[in-house]
Amino acid sequence: MVMILRCDGEVVMTGPFDFVSNPARDASMSDFEYSLTQLSALDIAPMKEKELINRRRVIFNVFRYGLLILFIGIFVYCAYLIGVEVSSYMRADDLYSDLANQYASDDFIHFTESDMPLLSVGSPSPPLPNFEERLAGVTPEQSETATGGALARAKVQRLQEMNPDAVGWINIPGTGIEYPVVQAEDNEYYLDYDFNGQKNFTGSIFMECRNSETISENLNTVVYGHNMEGGVMFNRLTRFLDEDFFYDNRYIYVDSNEGTCVFEIFSVFKANEKDNYYYTFFNSNRDFVDFCYEMKYKSVFPVDDIEFEEDDRIITLSTCTNENQKERYAVQGKLIRIEK
Repeated sequence: MVMILRCDGEVVMTGPFDFVSNPARDASMSDFEYSLTQLSALDIAPMKEKELINRRRVIFNVFRYGLLILFIGIFVYCAYLIGVEVSSYMRADDLYSDLANQYASDDFIHFTESDMPLLSVGSPSPPLPNFEERLAGVTPEQSETATGGALARAKVQRLQEMNPDAVGWINIPGTGIEYPVVQAEDNEYYLDYDFNGQKNFTGSIFMECRNSETISENLNTVVYGHNMEGGVMFNRLTRFLDEDFFYDNRYIYVDSNEGTCVFEIFSVFKANEKDNYYYTFFNSNRDFVDFCYEMKYKSVFPVDDIEFEEDDRIITLSTCTNENQKERYAVQGKLIRIEK
């Protein structure tokens, strides 16, 4: 505490970091007396105390401006991440929308004259029966022509010219999921790269690296995709968690090197990343059948009309829940025919 004795006998007291209060100047005060009232503790403190106070001020200012710079840096970095995310979404949307439009176009592939009869003769495959018709015993009719399958194979070959890792094209009516399917030597690369091989956190729809690109050779064909906001990639698989949607949208179509593979959905559920739903190897066909029934009974909604045999094949679509890093949504379907 610092005390200043004024000429009139009044003592002015101030703390080590405070300034002396500035009273109104009394007419009787001399200039010297008034100047004393303007002194701060720092003005009359010992030299060591002044150095300590100045050092504290420097530290305080460094800390204050350091925090300001840190917060500005965090703001700029967050703005950058948001910009990267928005840019990635836009680039992915442009890329895959353009690919979907190309894939649906008659100009996506060019036929030789000898190819034309195979690809143009015959009528489109008949529509698949809905769930109620299946319950009533109606079974899918087999296409009498190879038109659809040959066209699918030709389109997949065109995709492979664009990207050698392409193995097919997936289409799930009712969801807007229409994407090329790729396959790398591991299950990491296409988490962060798009179909054109460009870095993009939306990634690609990709097949399990242990699967064969020939779907009929796989007991369980596993396909992965990110659950991106805005309906991108496998986000709309979550629609199958709605009971009405699940029963009204039962089919998955995958164009491959064999033709168009048609799967009927029999299960949707939430799983842990360490669960066995993505297994591709089984000790025996009997184990595989047991696995299929296990998956069927995991389903949020029951499907009683689908049974399994040892020569069956299934597909598993997997995406994150975005609720827990270790949780996944799985949608599974049974292969009911291949349009060759």
